[in-house]
Amino acid sequence: MQNPLPENFTLRPATMDDAGAVSDLVNACDMALIGKPRLSADEIRHDWSQPSFKLDDDTRLVFGPDGALVGYAVLWDATPHVRAFASLDVHPDAWGGGVELALAQWIEQRARRLIPQAPNGARVVLAQDKLNIHGVARELLLGQGYQIVRHGLQMLIEMEAPPEPLIPEGFAIRPFIRGKEERAVVTAIREAFTGHYGYVLSPFEEDLEYWRHYFDTAPDAIPELWFVAVEANSAGETIVGTSLCHPEVTEDPDMGWVFALGVRPPWRQRGLGLALLQTSFAGLYRHGKRKAGLSADAENLTGAVRLYEKAGMHVMYQIDVYEKELRAGTSL
Repeated sequence: MQNPLPENFTLRPATMDDAGAVSDLVNACDMALIGKPRLSADEIRHDWSQPSFKLDDDTRLVFGPDGALVGYAVLWDATPHVRAFASLDVHPDAWGGGVELALAQWIEQRARRLIPQAPNGARVVLAQDKLNIHGVARELLLGQGYQIVRHGLQMLIEMEAPPEPLIPEGFAIRPFIRGKEERAVVTAIREAFTGHYGYVLSPFEEDLEYWRHYFDTAPDAIPELWFVAVEANSAGETIVGTSLCHPEVTEDPDMGWVFALGVRPPWRQRGLGLALLQTSFAGLYRHGKRKAGLSADAENLTGAVRLYEKAGMHVMYQIDVYEKELRAGTSL
């Protein structure tokens, strides 16, 4: 590590026993910025148990002289190793004290170890997301050679009644059939998100393992909220779109979350995206939620933000996407 930690601070990898302390740390940062916690210990344990993730290699914790946790860094990577994603959190009481710089340099050194595994000639980048109001993080990352390349939006709808989904003729929306349709669901997600900013296709079986891990182990999951849009044909049904919902959000017990919302390209412009979104809202409403949130790319080329606004959503807060190029080349 090029930049040493402050005197009497210590560094080590995380263990599963640290999940509670890490969630407290991350939530202390969020409370200082937006007045809400956003991450539970169960969510951290679930993330850390993902296939191919190695706590010893991919995490670092920093402890102060009194033994309290003051810093956390994590790096996520998948084949073909061209876009590593990192997260770095330092307790607000320690902002500006040198812990951020030490962890940022550990993250970059860890990410650079992935470069030889990327395809020859491929561009390799390191990415981080931060709330746009996090001035300390902005100063740190820009000073380390990152650039702000994109903006994400956290969007919200507050519901007084469940919406009535407008499902196009010839289609149906229902929960997917566990044990039978996982491959078709993953295929639909991959096709729907190919071409979206920052999305890199991993080998199918690796992607399938990731999603099966989520389906089998996600905390507080309700499978009847994992919706697919299907078209009937001579072969039976074809899954043409997805919308997966999670009923619990740490920052607000009255909110559910929508993710993996997408429609395969040949079936777009038929109203399926709006129908999936409305079905998701109605499903969350039935489970006692009066709010629903999701993340959106502010510059999405498919018009997703306009769709969400049409459905009644508005922006809660903005996320800045930072990238640092580790190796020049052809973007995958």
